[in-house]
Amino acid sequence: MNSNIASTEPVAVVEHPRMSWGAVIAGWAIAVGMASLLYIVGLAVGLSVFDPERAANSARGMGIGTAIWMILTWVVSLFLGSMFASWFDGKNDTTMGTMHGVTVWGLAVVMSGLLLSAGIGHAMNAPALFGDHMGSGQANEANVPIIGMPGSPAANASADIQAQLELGARSADGAANATPRYAMAIRTEPGAIAMATDAIMSSQPQTAKDILVAYTAMTPQQIDVTVANATARAQRYQTEAKALATRTAKCTSAALWVVFLSTFLGLLASALGGCLGAARVHRVYHLRTYRPMTSTELN
Repeated sequence: MNSNIASTEPVAVVEHPRMSWGAVIAGWAIAVGMASLLYIVGLAVGLSVFDPERAANSARGMGIGTAIWMILTWVVSLFLGSMFASWFDGKNDTTMGTMHGVTVWGLAVVMSGLLLSAGIGHAMNAPALFGDHMGSGQANEANVPIIGMPGSPAANASADIQAQLELGARSADGAANATPRYAMAIRTEPGAIAMATDAIMSSQPQTAKDILVAYTAMTPQQIDVTVANATARAQRYQTEAKALATRTAKCTSAALWVVFLSTFLGLLASALGGCLGAARVHRVYHLRTYRPMTSTELN
């Protein structure tokens, strides 16, 4: 056999798969648009069924409905976005279609995390920007430090107890007339009241009594009544703070579970959408004709 005769057998050309970032970004854009549309629909439905006369039940139902709708929104939007990403890539390769879908999911998670972090950072900076209008002005006028961030429950409780102690001290000073002890009480009262307030907030009523005895003109009976009332208020605030912390922890836990389920199911939906999109890509382009590619173009 003449070895110079060219072989008529087809030459196998190996083409390595490549990621199409343009297809990924386009699929992510479609997913974002679909998610925005679904969020608007969910918000419209939720507001339409809200009943002001049964606010508690409506709020509970809206909370459950919001969680379910959030999960569905992630699943549907990422499924469609990943499917379109495979169609934009244009290859009948289910493996690469799945990879494109997972990449669309990763891009969506990263961008959502960045937007959420920016929103949380802006919310945390709001009290610092508007602190003078949220209750800190009263503390600044007397140069008295208030426990906690201005406008927080701890700051409000401390300010309330401090106001009660100041009222009792000023009443006692008014009854003491113009004695040297009265002059000393007026000079040292702001700092003494602040220290007594801190002691009561720290569950140390005896320390608060000692401070009031040393630096105010209040009688022992007035001190006992004032400290007892302030201690009762502090205990009530602490009970309310514990209940609020418990509710906050439960709500945060529920929100994190919803985010986890949304993200995990969104990952599965993205992989499935990308795989199905690549498997059916010929149906999208079945009306188009393409010229055959040469071996040089394939390489």
